[in-house]
Parts: sequence; structure tokens; C-alpha cells
Amino acid sequence: MTTKRLTVYIGRFSPFHKGHAETIELALRNSDRVLVIIGSAHRPRDIKNPWTFAERALMIKQWYDAKGFTTELAIVPQRDHPYSNQRWLSDIQYHVTREISNMGDTDVYLTGSDRDESTFYLKEFPNYKLDLVAEDREISQYLSATSIRDIYLGGWLNHRQLTIKESEELNRVFVPETTAKFLSSFRETSDFATLMLEYQFQHEHDRRWQVAPHVPTFQTVDAVVIQTGHVLLVKRRNAPGKGLWALPGGYLNPREWMLDGAVRELIEETKIDVPKPVIYGSLKDDHVFEAPDRSNRGRVITRAFLFKLPEFVVDGKVKLPKVKGDDDAEKAKWFPLSEVMEMSDVLFEDHYDIIQTMISRLKEKR
Repeated sequence: MTTKRLTVYIGRFSPFHKGHAETIELALRNSDRVLVIIGSAHRPRDIKNPWTFAERALMIKQWYDAKGFTTELAIVPQRDHPYSNQRWLSDIQYHVTREISNMGDTDVYLTGSDRDESTFYLKEFPNYKLDLVAEDREISQYLSATSIRDIYLGGWLNHRQLTIKESEELNRVFVPETTAKFLSSFRETSDFATLMLEYQFQHEHDRRWQVAPHVPTFQTVDAVVIQTGHVLLVKRRNAPGKGLWALPGGYLNPREWMLDGAVRELIEETKIDVPKPVIYGSLKDDHVFEAPDRSNRGRVITRAFLFKLPEFVVDGKVKLPKVKGDDDAEKAKWFPLSEVMEMSDVLFEDHYDIIQTMISRLKEKR
């Protein structure tokens, strides 16, 4: 029996460009089946991940269909797990195992380019063979999704502002025609307008901090407040993440203890109808979240505090404390925990992972 070949390509494809296309085309010509795993799936839109999994899969599928390939191509989503690398690796193994289950005797190859620390995973699968693509550094420094996003969202190239026409013409050099058409259509959506505002915020944020003598590290605090199976969230009023749901929190004041900062932000943003001593007395846990890429604002380290409020009984019924959005929060609302676990695509930055981690830590301490 002939051994079959499955080639696996992992990436974010934000957006799908000619470098991605060349890699997949080579894999399609040399394989019986190709599996594309799209990372950073089920996340909210931001300037680093402007497109949903479905939209990125569509970019790839439109290119694939236009080329008329006969080798089968499968595309699957993969969540980020910034605080559990082993869980991420396990997910990749699951995707691969499912693909080869009906292929018979199969060799698995990983393709891509080992260009920086973001491709650490290429060495994490000893049972898979590597079939990496050669890369011309002089060309690849321009042919990158980051550069394309800068041109597309901000209209910037080498610190020069481009016109929309220049931006579209330049990106056509870097992306397949099918991707260029998708990007042109996406430019007309309200999501694109929101992302442009987000990009402008980030550009101004970076400009302000360019004068710092070293790369700054920011300290924030967040409050994970739960009661009777509900989690308290706020809807962000401003960029970054305008319109997304988030934990109550913010930057720590210069002479403020972290716990005090978390309680202050909680009260300022939610006007929660709970006496301050009760909030302090409900503290159950705290944990530092420091994934280097957790925020587009730069190196932002946050300390999350878990408060499990006592049950408030009114007329024999358990009532959730009254809340009202204020300060940086457009709205404050209690969500059932089961609903929150399905909200990863509308939760700010890594707040989905923070909630998941803090709730699991509470369970472990029982």
C-alpha cells in the first residue's frame, strides 16, 4: 500500500497573501491532501486580526477555486491559548488526527517558513516531518501580513501616508487578485471604518511613546466579579476595543495598591450597588496575566482579582446587584457564565482567557 502525504500549514493569514499562496500551491502539488489551520480564530476584530475565521477561510477558498486545483484542501479554525501552550499543541494534534483518520497509512508534513519566534511550533511535533519553504529575506520583509495591514488600514509605507488608490495598487503587488477583490469590498463595510479608528488610536498611542528612553511596560488591573453563576462585564466606550465587552479595569494609578486599583475601577465603571467592604471581603484569588502579545498597546501586564460576591436575597429571591455603566464603560451587565464562554469573539484582548483561567482556579481550590 502506498503511503499518503498530508501537509499541514498553520498561520493567521491576516490577510492571505502571495507568500501564503505559493506555500499552499507547493503543498497541493506534492501532497494527497492539505490541511490549513487558521489561528487566532473566534477572536474579536482588531488591527492585528481584522478578519474573522470565516472571512480568512473565504480568501483562501476563493483563490483555491480560481486556480482549479484537484488536490483536496481542508480549512479549520484554531483558537489561541496564550496561557496554555500544551492545550494549543493538543488542539493541533486533534485536527491532524481527524484528517488522517480516513487516509490510511499517512506521513504528516509541516510546511511554512521558520522566520521568527512566532513559528516555535514547527519544532514541537517530533512525529511530523518538516518541509519548510525557502525565504528571501530581502523580499519577505515587505511581503508580510503586518506590512499589508499597515498599508490597508493606515495607508502607511515607510512613514509616508498613501492615498486609497496607492494603497490598493500597492497591496495588489502582495496579494492574489481574489484577496485584492475581497479587501476592496471589505473597505466599504462598517467594520472597516471601526478598524480604521482603532488603527488611528494605535498610531497616535505609539507616536506619544516614541520619546520614551526605553520601550514602556504598562500595568493594569482587572476585576473578575461573579455571583450565582453570573459574570459582570462592561461595554467599552472608547478605543481600543470600542463596543467590545470587557472586564471592569484599567491602568493603575502611580501610588495605588493593585487591589485598591481593581476595586476603584470596578466601582467607577459599573456603579455596582455593593458596599466597598463587602467587595474587599469577597476577594477569592488574584493572578498575573502577562502574555507578551496580549495587547496591541504594547507590553501590558495585568493583575486580575476574582471577587465572589455573597448572594443577595430580596423577598425570598436571589438578586444580582444593580449595575450601571459609567466612566470608560458605555454599559455594565451581568452575563450567565455559560453565555460568557460563548463570547470569545466579542471580548476585549485576552479577557476571555482571563475569565476562563480565574473560574477554573476557583474550582480547583474547592
